[in-house]
Amino acid sequence: MRRIGVALAVAVLGAQPVRADTEDLRVDLRVHLPILVVAAGAGIGLGSMPVASRCVICSSEILDEDAREFLRLGSPRLMADARHASDSLVSLILPAGALAASALGAYRDGSPRHLLEDALVVAEAAVIAADLNTLAKHTLSRRRPDASPSDAAGSFYSSHTSRAFALAVSTATVATIRGRKGAPWLWAAGLTLSTGVAYLRVASDSHWLSDVAVGGAVGSAVGFAVPWFLHRGHSKLPSSRHHFDVQPAPGGLAVAF
Repeated sequence: MRRIGVALAVAVLGAQPVRADTEDLRVDLRVHLPILVVAAGAGIGLGSMPVASRCVICSSEILDEDAREFLRLGSPRLMADARHASDSLVSLILPAGALAASALGAYRDGSPRHLLEDALVVAEAAVIAADLNTLAKHTLSRRRPDASPSDAAGSFYSSHTSRAFALAVSTATVATIRGRKGAPWLWAAGLTLSTGVAYLRVASDSHWLSDVAVGGAVGSAVGFAVPWFLHRGHSKLPSSRHHFDVQPAPGGLAVAF
């Protein structure tokens, strides 16, 4: 009976799903915490730079003009509501969602430390994206479509959109690297909300379409690159999910990754 019990125990353990090494996301707090502090300080320094007196991107293209006429809301009150909604999404909802996703992921991983690590990686991506945006705003000096006196020359490119995509993509990328089951949902929800921010910035007449398009592209690139290239480790499994493999399949070959 004892041998049978041991055999059953081995069979049960062997049937459990194999988990990738939890060090797939590597965060050295001694290195990356100072990087975050320096990046934040650089943002403050860039923000104090004088705005260029001459615009580098001065005109709007036909696509920008057409999009403005099509997407802009019909009254000042609706445009103000759209601006407030975009502020809430970027300043409250997306950061809270990123933190909640990291907390839930850390709980399911059984490692409270993962919450701190994930939050640092996401914050690192958001701060770097903000630094790049501030530099662009101060050097390119594009006027907003509504030509508002407040930050009139800070149209290119959209900081709200860049920040939204940086938060959403970095959070989803971290979850993907960790191998969490909820990662696809984070991609879907994050990209949907970020796209909503982009729409609201155009609908409120705060930005041109090209402003939010570039903001989304830069924010996404930074949000993906920071966790994927700076923090991604390698699984100790024989066939890592981060590598491509060609395997036989019915009727031909299949590419697995």
